[in-house]
Amino acid sequence: MKTLRLPVWALRRKAISIRAHLLVLVLALAVPLVVTTGDEIFAQMQQAVLQTKGALRTLAKTMAGNTGKKIGNARQTLERLAMRPLVQAMDPTRCDPVLADLVNLNPEYANVAYTDLQGNVVCSALPLAAGEPGGLGNAPWFQNFLQSRGFAVGQPFREPTSGKWVSVLVAPIWNAQRELVGAVHIPFEIKSFDPNIPSDDLPQGSRYGFFQNDGIMVWRNLDPEGVIGTRPNADAARRIVALRDGEFESLAIDGVVRYFSVVPMPEVGWVAFVGVPANVVYAAAKQHAMATS
Repeated sequence: MKTLRLPVWALRRKAISIRAHLLVLVLALAVPLVVTTGDEIFAQMQQAVLQTKGALRTLAKTMAGNTGKKIGNARQTLERLAMRPLVQAMDPTRCDPVLADLVNLNPEYANVAYTDLQGNVVCSALPLAAGEPGGLGNAPWFQNFLQSRGFAVGQPFREPTSGKWVSVLVAPIWNAQRELVGAVHIPFEIKSFDPNIPSDDLPQGSRYGFFQNDGIMVWRNLDPEGVIGTRPNADAARRIVALRDGEFESLAIDGVVRYFSVVPMPEVGWVAFVGVPANVVYAAAKQHAMATS
């Protein structure tokens, strides 16, 4: 377990120190004690819990913003691609060459392709893998698209063509008569959902990531249990999905009790979560209380 210390408060626009958030918000408001009693220690610990919730919420919002921006950029790419005449023509003999360019320029794209409304692949930047079916009509992400008829993000799976873990981002293709004629989609590598926060500044044992609203785990910073792409059978996972917005303490799948903050991402039907081991919070508050007694 890392030793928590009270740092000098600093806030930088581009690089947020998570340790600074946690330590300042947890400890800075603690009142020095002349005589530390059990009740006073408990009160300080309760204050630490409240302030840590605020710090975790700030972090969860940062995560949702960073990853939401990545998804938003990919969505714009799909929507622009769907407006190209070659794509709207849905002609398998005249594939739009920009597909291959997009894959070459964006390493997080495992492929770029478009299909008709039956899920048949019309054109693909990468050749289909040997034995891979050309019809995607039964794929869950495609069925969700048919229901929404709009931009959607699918649950993670291993993409046959590239062999990579991906989540399909899909957008509709409308022709000149505003008729829905197909879907353009990007198998987006799930490792690219990393919100790029300074995880080294988080206490040891912290976990953060994203769930779909239906309980499927999309991504998290560490996954030794291999639950990405599944519905984890843990109290914390169920409460994250049920709450969608707020803070709580719960037992996670690895047996660690953590304080969690959850922030909704309605534009993609996800929630962002971050959890810090509860014993880190309690230890920091108790250490500070004892030091000022």
